[in-house]
Amino acid sequence: MDINLFQVESQSFIESFISSITNTFIRSIRLVQDTTQGNALRSMASEVNTKALDRSLPSRFALDSTIGSIVDRLMVEEWTNITSHKAYYDRCQPITCTYSYVDKKIWLVVITTVIGLIRGLTIVLKFVVLLVVKSFFYCCYNRVQPLSNNGKT
Repeated sequence: MDINLFQVESQSFIESFISSITNTFIRSIRLVQDTTQGNALRSMASEVNTKALDRSLPSRFALDSTIGSIVDRLMVEEWTNITSHKAYYDRCQPITCTYSYVDKKIWLVVITTVIGLIRGLTIVLKFVVLLVVKSFFYCCYNRVQPLSNNGKT
């Protein structure tokens, strides 16, 4: 019975947190910052490279947005991806570096290539055979045959 009561209370807490308005959440965070002098939050924010909750800064989230809608958008104002392979290799200094690429559709490529080659050869051979047959008939039937006189005039 105590476990069910805990689940109901925790679910209602989570649901109320998700449905709470950002304005209320910001006030709660500021209250925590003021009571703890914000040292823990500031050090954590500097490690993650976040901006402080400030109304003067532009945001894609409205002040009356619910926490749930912000969580649905991953709580990200702006996504900046800086990938530096040089920095990775400078820091990790791997002994060897290999690259492999596995293509799972290789059989499909082989089959379509073979079908394409067969179709292309079929078209070419049709023209070649047609030309050979026409030239054969031209040579055989268009010969000039001399008339023999057998001495008759």
